[in-house]
Amino acid sequence: WTSSPTMTTMMMILLLSLGGLPPFSGFAPKWLILEELVSQNIIPTATLMAAASLLSLFFYLRLTYTTTLTLSPNVLQTKFKWRFKPNLPSSPMLLFSMVSILSLPIIPLILS
Repeated sequence: WTSSPTMTTMMMILLLSLGGLPPFSGFAPKWLILEELVSQNIIPTATLMAAASLLSLFFYLRLTYTTTLTLSPNVLQTKFKWRFKPNLPSSPMLLFSMVSILSLPIIPLILS
């Protein structure tokens, strides 16, 4: 994670979107399902879904914290590098995945 800050940032945004944090696209489906469960008076399932969603968001936040705010192993004192540079550039794939994730809420407006 120290060799590619763009990949770290993209991974952080993707994990938080997967966890359903409100500004990201993963929040809208969870909110709509939760709202429909409450309107149908299926309160136990809605409560279980909300608790599971909060638990997964906590896990993704901890994973994001660990990858962004902790130091990687020091490679200056070791004989062999523990991480090698990839042969293929990962920036186009990261850019494509970010554009696709962030454009998910806009797709229904484009199609209609």
